[in-house]
Amino acid sequence: MQQSISVNGAPHEVIGIVAPYEGERLLNVYVPFSRAYEVLRVAPASQPPVMLVRARTLEEVKATRSDVEDWIAERYGQRANRVVVETSDQRLAQAMQGVFIFKLFMGAITGISLLVGGIGIMNVLLASVTERTREIGVRKATGARRVDIVMQFLVESVVISGVGSLVGIALGLSTSFAVVSLIRSRARAIFLDATFSWSTVGVAALAAIAVGLVFGTYPARRAGKLSPINAIRHE
Repeated sequence: MQQSISVNGAPHEVIGIVAPYEGERLLNVYVPFSRAYEVLRVAPASQPPVMLVRARTLEEVKATRSDVEDWIAERYGQRANRVVVETSDQRLAQAMQGVFIFKLFMGAITGISLLVGGIGIMNVLLASVTERTREIGVRKATGARRVDIVMQFLVESVVISGVGSLVGIALGLSTSFAVVSLIRSRARAIFLDATFSWSTVGVAALAAIAVGLVFGTYPARRAGKLSPINAIRHE
């Protein structure tokens, strides 16, 4: 790999080369934001220099523009009014609207999935209460309180939902990265990346705990209300 490249007569170190894609015709050079002014300062005066800044996410576009304006004001002082900072507001609004609709759609699917999963957990616990009626009666006869029985089944419900949440997170992340990797290799979409935030993982874990508590309450209360004598007699 070439170690340096000359831009407008000044040498610059090459730290990496982006893989080419099918149909590529132009030569693009990416420079760090902190060094951009050095490259632009030696540009020919026949054409005003243009600097492109790309935000990492749609939500960071406004913050990125504000940072660029602050940098220009600090760098050029009174001459900052000669620099024009533009963003594609219409395209940004369309992209934000598309993302919002996608979030609503995924939220509806997630809500239905949580409801179905919660009903499944409740059915499993109700079956468990029926099968372990004698066990519950023996526990009560030996001194277990109603709250102890309720907590036992609530813990089981949270464990079931928590394990399911961990499996779902692992499958979701692995599938997302695999699909994005496949798209990158087939469509040569070199700028397409799969990312996730730990806050999303935390919300998923909390949602699983909430589903376990909500849908496990009825079976747990039903188990706690069983009479010790009737429970021991149960076949």
